Amino acid sequence: MRQYLERTIMPESAPILFVIGIEGQIYMAEALGRELNRPVIAVITNQRIMEMMTPERIENFQNIYSLSDCYLEQIDGIRRLSRQELDKEQRALEKELGVGCSALYTNYDRTLRWLGGFRKVRNRQLCNIRFAKMIFDEAQPAFVHSGIAIYLQHVIHDICRRKDIPYVRASSNRSGGAVMYHADGHFVGMEKYFDALTRSGEKAIDPQNLREADEAFDSFVNRPRVPQYAVDGSTLGLNIPLLRKKIGWALRREHSFPSQKVKDVDRAMNIETPPHLIALSALRTGFRRLHVRLLNVFDKAPDLSVPFVYVPLHYAPEISDMYFGTDYDHHEAFIAHLSKHIPSDCQLYVKDHVSMWGRRPAGFYKNLSMLYNVKIIDPAVSTFDLIKAARATLTVTGTAGWEAYLLGRPVVVLGDVFYNFLPGLLHCPVNRDFFKNLTDYLENFKASEKDRRNAWRAYHACSF
Repeated sequence: MRQYLERTIMPESAPILFVIGIEGQIYMAEALGRELNRPVIAVITNQRIMEMMTPERIENFQNIYSLSDCYLEQIDGIRRLSRQELDKEQRALEKELGVGCSALYTNYDRTLRWLGGFRKVRNRQLCNIRFAKMIFDEAQPAFVHSGIAIYLQHVIHDICRRKDIPYVRASSNRSGGAVMYHADGHFVGMEKYFDALTRSGEKAIDPQNLREADEAFDSFVNRPRVPQYAVDGSTLGLNIPLLRKKIGWALRREHSFPSQKVKDVDRAMNIETPPHLIALSALRTGFRRLHVRLLNVFDKAPDLSVPFVYVPLHYAPEISDMYFGTDYDHHEAFIAHLSKHIPSDCQLYVKDHVSMWGRRPAGFYKNLSMLYNVKIIDPAVSTFDLIKAARATLTVTGTAGWEAYLLGRPVVVLGDVFYNFLPGLLHCPVNRDFFKNLTDYLENFKASEKDRRNAWRAYHACSF
């Protein structure tokens, strides 16, 4: 992280701009400020987090910007703008700040695209752009710690590109116990470590990192297993720990008895979730599970001896899928399109994410099962059995591709994901050349134990 920070020409006193949307990010912002000895500016994206900023916490920040406060202050005036006035101001601000396609960014933010009205979305867009402009007019950050979940964060990223300010986001290390930092889809330092390991061998990273990485790699290859967070998030059966977690979250004081300010903000931003809607959602999920079972579209014991390409679907809507795999985020259309471009002797074995059971309508699976070369695999079937038997594992941005790579199996990646720079995998779009690219890749595929081990070492070395 220090090396990444050194890329900027900002003075040493320049602050960190940290976008905070969940409670844990408060602690991360405070820790980064201490570690890098820089002031921190907090951008708070919702009112519940704003109310967690106690006087003691506020002292740890140079400044705090609240999107909720900005929205309440500006929304009435924005609503009074004519359509022509709104269009003119938004176009001018987008041009000044370097903001890209707002329609695309809005689709990434589920709270915006579900507002139910074009003008409502446009009002929220303008408020976010005004908010971002105010922040950067007043602050000259050394770098920005943000994310890709909401429209505001995409606007901030575009501003950073225009102003040549580095920005990162954090995610959990898949093996647990560490944090990885991303920049435009790739882990900061991973490609650099991999190249150094390829050139210089084991001496490219310190002995402790090397030892820990090799132990973890050997453990996974010899006994691959699903990460604990995936087990915890599964909806395939009665998941008592997950149920307890959801109930505990719902019963937290800030959720059960929100302040009047939270109620006002939620109502103004059309993001209220009254209890009856939560209950209806649970009933709908249960009905969908029953409907899918009655349709009998899942293959619980797929034939692993025939040629097939394994396609694990992602949790949806999921921002990493939508942002880094934009052309493939509509899963039903993507599978239908892909089925036209695979070898004639192959089938697509499509398995849904274990957290999606009951979230998709039954028609999703029925429509895909009607394609002659597509088979819908029961989500309970082992992903590792499918990876090992498949001619290739094909994913948009999923970590099933990473697991397949580590196990020495062919991998096809369509989107932008942290491991797509590695040798020995195919990274390409689904177009008229896809069939040729795929067949050439499979005919010439050779697994490299050295590359796989170095990939894991690089992955481990750039985590914190």
